[in-house]
Amino acid sequence: MMTVSAMLLLAGCVSQQRYDALQSRYDQLNQTMSSQINAHQMHIERLQNAIKVTLNDQLLFPSGGWQMPADAQQTIAKMAPILAPMQQTKITVNGYTDNVPIGPG
Repeated sequence: MMTVSAMLLLAGCVSQQRYDALQSRYDQLNQTMSSQINAHQMHIERLQNAIKVTLNDQLLFPSGGWQMPADAQQTIAKMAPILAPMQQTKITVNGYTDNVPIGPG
């Protein structure tokens, strides 16, 4: 199973204000994405100085495909406004490919 993870990292010790802001984003993500979480398409984890969002690979891209389905685009669009205020925060995206060729081989 492939996962794509986005981690929001805050360097070093965090102030109460930054901690509260991160907690607020975590709570917003959980509330906004509850249907994807309940369908096991997404997992959101609160770490000490980060939020880790893991998306199921079947949600993002079909095997051997490169186009993101409408459901995946809607999922990303729902997360974007929540993450937008954190533009100064480091976001790391990890992804993996399968070994199925794209298009006719």
